[in-house]
Amino acid sequence: MPACVYRPLNARPGRHPGVRPGVRPGMDQRGVTLVELLVGMAIGLFAVLLITQVAILFDSQKRNTTSGADAQINGAVALHTLQRDLQAAGFGLTAGGGAGCLVRYKLLAEGRGEFRLTAAVIRNGDDGAPDELTLHSSAGKDFALPLKLKGHRRDATQFDLDGAIHHGIRKGDLLLAVPQNFSDTLWCNLFNASADRDNAALGVVKHEAGTDGPWNHEGAANPGSLYAGVDSTAVNFPPGSHLLNIGVLRTRVYSIAGNSLQRSTREFSVGSANTATPAAEAIQPQVVDLQAVYGKDSNADRIADTWNNTPPTTPAEWAQIVAIRVAVVARSSHFEKQAVTNERPNETACSSGPAATGNYPVWSPDGSTWACLSVPGLDSSEADKPYTHYRYKVFETLVPLRNMLWQS
Repeated sequence: MPACVYRPLNARPGRHPGVRPGVRPGMDQRGVTLVELLVGMAIGLFAVLLITQVAILFDSQKRNTTSGADAQINGAVALHTLQRDLQAAGFGLTAGGGAGCLVRYKLLAEGRGEFRLTAAVIRNGDDGAPDELTLHSSAGKDFALPLKLKGHRRDATQFDLDGAIHHGIRKGDLLLAVPQNFSDTLWCNLFNASADRDNAALGVVKHEAGTDGPWNHEGAANPGSLYAGVDSTAVNFPPGSHLLNIGVLRTRVYSIAGNSLQRSTREFSVGSANTATPAAEAIQPQVVDLQAVYGKDSNADRIADTWNNTPPTTPAEWAQIVAIRVAVVARSSHFEKQAVTNERPNETACSSGPAATGNYPVWSPDGSTWACLSVPGLDSSEADKPYTHYRYKVFETLVPLRNMLWQS
């Protein structure tokens, strides 16, 4: 018989070992103290701060890399565009040896206009400002072969060809007449063919005034202004002069404005309503400088031996231009907090080249000496020189004007 155990009526059952009073087995949970909570929050905030700083640094480096790549692309595309048009400059205009001739023209009732018959004309920017480059070329559908003329009076309404035939010339084509032994008192003129080819008269090219001849004007009505000569019977194109079928005359002007490469294109054709130059359009952003110089052949060996931006003053000097050296400066689009480009040095340092100018943009106008290029903000009065907070890339090339070299 089991022994009896005495237990008071108010006695509580025994506790399970390791269990606190009031807590059932399996329900033991421990919380965190305030100190532990604060330490955890501090570690989390530090991690967020660290991640944010890494993200900001990465984004900054990405912007720098991207803006540098953008400058590389913008500069390369700008130079390629210029080089392509320079290679075509003078096409259809200088065959026959007419380079340097002063060309006069008149469309309908507009006033007289003129330009110099050459592939490229450089207008120098003042005090180192960007240059302006004007290119002329033919946009006709046929080759512009020089056709020899028997002679032409100012009041004539047709060209009589000497030993040549009316080939490739269509009604409406723009014609360029070049006098033999031209000068600034015996100049070239623009006409347009006013009639289609006549198989019975292959040696005749009509250029009558009227509806079909907006570029043609009666010689007697323009004494000494449009056509050379003192009266209507004067011979403005003596025997041995030549005629070029240029079809359409295209003029392109490259310039820098609004920190971008700008281009305007003007075309003279029988359908032209006026001769005004259209507004320029931006074709490449963040291109901030354009500089160009003439390559001149001074000894008639068809090799450029003189490089400068001095404008020729005579037809003979214009005919010496056989190449153009051009440089463009592209700028990164990202303004950086710290200066990343050297300040513009003095002229002595500029002439010493990159060894003395650091990463400030320079170029070599003649292939042997150096000169500093221009960037926006050089005249800023701010102490930290804002232009030094951008990166710059220089692209330059030498382009032979093959249409000038091929003239004969």
